[in-house]
Amino acid sequence: MSKALPAELPISRHASEIERLLTRNQVIIVAGDTGSGKTTQLPKICLRAGLGRRGMIGHTQPRRLAAMSVAARISAELGASPSSGEDADAAMGECGGRREYIPV
Repeated sequence: MSKALPAELPISRHASEIERLLTRNQVIIVAGDTGSGKTTQLPKICLRAGLGRRGMIGHTQPRRLAAMSVAARISAELGASPSSGEDADAAMGECGGRREYIPV
């Protein structure tokens, strides 16, 4: 499972800082232009920061179709398969013998 971030996305330049903030704060706010990688790369940054081991990383979308599309995209980038569940969970691989999930 690759948690690498595409270098061409603006969010990639800030990944280390976002990861650091995630480990020190319960809530952070990330703002950026459309196409900066927030939707697809933030869940991967959360996984890199160790989140998803004790719980789940929630990722919301306003419409079911958008949620399914995002789940498929994140899963493809991580080399995993999205589940076929009704809530479009994206299975994100193994971590210490436990499966990690990002429900979208």
